[in-house]
Amino acid sequence: MASPLLTPIFLLTNQLTLNDLEAVQAHVASLMSGLAVVVQEEKLLTPNQLREEVIKMAVTKDKKFKAGWKKLVTNDSLVENVFGILEEAYTALRTKDNNPEGWKAVRELGGRDTLKWQTFKLRVISYLYKEGSFGGPDEETGFHDFEDTAGGCDEIAWDAACFLLAHPE
Repeated sequence: MASPLLTPIFLLTNQLTLNDLEAVQAHVASLMSGLAVVVQEEKLLTPNQLREEVIKMAVTKDKKFKAGWKKLVTNDSLVENVFGILEEAYTALRTKDNNPEGWKAVRELGGRDTLKWQTFKLRVISYLYKEGSFGGPDEETGFHDFEDTAGGCDEIAWDAACFLLAHPE
């Protein structure tokens, strides 16, 4: 049995000229190609692509800093550590009680497995980098990879996420 929606379509197409049908076909094709672009834009970054984006943050630094930063990002799992902290905070960030100034903004970021959420987590790392939260090779303790949350890394990442949500510019 045919769908009840198909009958009106058959009746409509019987009344269309060949030019009308070609125009409908072209329109549907353009919609499909537009859909393909949207799906392509939503493709998540791979772990290597994420690391490369974070490595690029040190492009203006000296060789010693760049080398230490690259080691921190590739070998010491900085990206995975910060992303893990933010994943654990995801639900709390979305509630008004825990995040009164930014809870609406985080809802616009979509679900956990979206490019918007990945991009936001990269913004948090960028913000923490600019604030000096990861330290540097010249400090006594060197770089901080945010693995030991007993040192307050989770609170620092939380505060950065809340700030960025409340101040999206």
